[in-house]
Amino acid sequence: MTRADIERLDAVIKDRSLSHAEARQRAREMKCRPPFSESAIIFNPKIDFKTRRRLRFEDVFRLLAPGGDSAVQAQPALWGVAYPGLIISGRREFPD
Repeated sequence: MTRADIERLDAVIKDRSLSHAEARQRAREMKCRPPFSESAIIFNPKIDFKTRRRLRFEDVFRLLAPGGDSAVQAQPALWGVAYPGLIISGRREFPD
């Protein structure tokens, strides 16, 4: 599986021109075909009828960082790359 494959699935999930039902159907169809059907990592589109659309994936760290330490670390790093620290983001807002 390539990054381009994942980006294509993500684009379908986040395509606002599709209804939530259409986006779910297209994502489901993509997941039934290679490379997704042959992947060790399962991708789970989360598409609701409001505005939330995201792509979740299971087992990434178990498969890509076997033996990695999941405990709290003083200076966390993944694959030798240090985590930059706190990521400041805005408060979540929900439409009425």
